[in-house]
Amino acid sequence: MCGGGRQTAAVALDDELKNIPVTFIKMDIEGSESNAIWGARHIIGTLSPKLAISLYHKPDDFEKIPALIMDINSNYTFYIRHHSLADCDTVLYAVPRGKRDEIYKNNFRRGVAEKI
Repeated sequence: MCGGGRQTAAVALDDELKNIPVTFIKMDIEGSESNAIWGARHIIGTLSPKLAISLYHKPDDFEKIPALIMDINSNYTFYIRHHSLADCDTVLYAVPRGKRDEIYKNNFRRGVAEKI
């Protein structure tokens, strides 16, 4: 169930995106981020796409989501950015270590993200 009380069918990204070279995954899916990450574990583990994952839907998201990603693929560096004055819109950016210098040079210096 989601906010409106409706059930929605879901599919694993690993099943839906077979043989597609995924380079970026963005998730803001109202508390289902952990389940979706688990459903993309093959993509995350083998292709190491950049990730932008909402962290504010559940109280344990700040700990659970980065740990889950690290369990799947430990080759990520994490950054967090809060995008509003409200208590929502906090995003975890997971960048594969081979790409982090490029991201850092282009964004981190300008205050786009806080490294954790």
